[in-house]
Amino acid sequence: MERKRTRPAASVVLSLTGLLLVGCSGAKEAHFPSTPAIPRSVDLPASGGQDSIILYNRFTQRLLAYNASSRRVTEEGNAPNVIQYAFPTPSEYFTTGNSSGTGFSIIRVRGNLIQPILKLDDNQGIFPLATDGAQQFFLHSQYTDGREGSRVVVSMGPQGKLTPYPHATGLIDSGALLGGTLYFTTYQEKSNDYTLSKLPSRVVNASPALISKGLRSGGLYVHDKALYTSDGQKLVSGAQSFDCKDLCYFHDDAGILVRIRVDDQSAFSLDVIDTATHKVIATRKDIVDYRMSGSEVVVYRVDSIDRIDVKKSRQRSS
Repeated sequence: MERKRTRPAASVVLSLTGLLLVGCSGAKEAHFPSTPAIPRSVDLPASGGQDSIILYNRFTQRLLAYNASSRRVTEEGNAPNVIQYAFPTPSEYFTTGNSSGTGFSIIRVRGNLIQPILKLDDNQGIFPLATDGAQQFFLHSQYTDGREGSRVVVSMGPQGKLTPYPHATGLIDSGALLGGTLYFTTYQEKSNDYTLSKLPSRVVNASPALISKGLRSGGLYVHDKALYTSDGQKLVSGAQSFDCKDLCYFHDDAGILVRIRVDDQSAFSLDVIDTATHKVIATRKDIVDYRMSGSEVVVYRVDSIDRIDVKKSRQRSS
């Protein structure tokens, strides 16, 4: 069984990547239109100089180098089947490896540097599951003849030591940490849907407790100390919901939801949504990636870098 990618969900990634490949004028090999042709195979972009920053193409799931002076993507990983996997919440940690189960490692991205943390043996895979900044959880997979045979939740300790949670196994898809509890969804092949389970995040031998069955999508999100599930169209928690058919990221310190989508021109667009009013308070097109800097959303675009002041944008939209 081939592993379903962690969030962004595989169906979203594949459909959006397909739009990019087919509809984006000048796009080749899922690179941004302004990116020069790369004549060689690159697993990871090279760490650049002071003007360079390592960003993430959230649709092709590959790290890239962006020059802040020229406002250009200078290099993006393009090696066949080599993918970088990200946590669903902001983190310096990524994993990288070949989808056949070779060359997997945990890496850390800081500014313009990519630092190795832990390299796994061949026939093993490692995929981000959930983090709250204090704890990092991954899915550790074993492969036979290039196909995944087992999957277990592990936590990462100092120096990259992995500790398995032996009772948290199966086709686990996505996770979220909230209040000392690890929540996760598991794909059910027979019914083609997902279950939601939980376990204490610091109790290694805990058995997962089933919360619900029949979820249409596996995505999990945390906002305002509440757990949200996805139905593929909306993020839902009780009576609260947010529209999200694409890629969505809550930033509660700034009171916003960042939504990244493919627009009508098959380019990447970013919406900043006020979580209190659900209004879109800012939009940017032709984006490469974004970062949060306090209450500002720093948007790295093709040809420019924009800073969206959340407070001012909220005032202008009211």
